[in-house]
Amino acid sequence: MTDYDYDDLRYRLWKRQSGRCAYCGRRIAQADSEVEHKVPLSRGGSNSLSNLPVACTSCNREKGNKTAAEYRAWIRRTYR
Repeated sequence: MTDYDYDDLRYRLWKRQSGRCAYCGRRIAQADSEVEHKVPLSRGGSNSLSNLPVACTSCNREKGNKTAAEYRAWIRRTYR
């Protein structure tokens, strides 16, 4: 992934985002944050820091294999 171990990477990303989920914006505890891929690896994404936000568990599960843009569009359609 990177030169960081997973917990260190997750902490740095969580801190970069001020402890908020990249998708719903809710505050999340650092221990509850999940490293996410804006563009999934299976769809050509990378492990670069610019492609790695943290998300809450529910957003990460809902997003699945969608890109960040596809997920945001899905949220707008689903939760009008």
